[in-house]
Amino acid sequence: MVNLLDVVEEFDGVRHLGDWTIDGRALGAWMSRWTPSGPRVSANGSVRTQNSDDLLALLGRSGSQLPSGRVPLYACSQCADLGCGTVAVRVGREVAPSGDRVVTWSDFAWESDDSSDLQADDEFADVPVLRFDATRYEALVNQLTR
Repeated sequence: MVNLLDVVEEFDGVRHLGDWTIDGRALGAWMSRWTPSGPRVSANGSVRTQNSDDLLALLGRSGSQLPSGRVPLYACSQCADLGCGTVAVRVGREVAPSGDRVVTWSDFAWESDDSSDLQADDEFADVPVLRFDATRYEALVNQLTR
């Protein structure tokens, strides 16, 4: 089964408050079935990353800014600095038994750009691997890079 990735764009009059959605639910709400500490988008918290390097890393076109190799999904809504911490994910690619190309998100973790712990985050250990149709995924993330 593949999941459906999308983006909801919101503005609070001052800041962009976009969020990732999985199967129609905000990522943090979707993750709440497995962990209480999923991301919550707010003007004083996190917002979906808009950093072009992060978006290119989600496409596999550049390396991650994080020492673990995970790719940031969010950024600090106040300063966009990874030092404030972010929910990050490993991005992979595979071919499904049907022959379809799939992009995966796995190994979710709370991380910052100076994280010394590069192991899996127990807080997110029960969050399952997300699988996306590669063609739809690439179209969406490419659109966000513009």
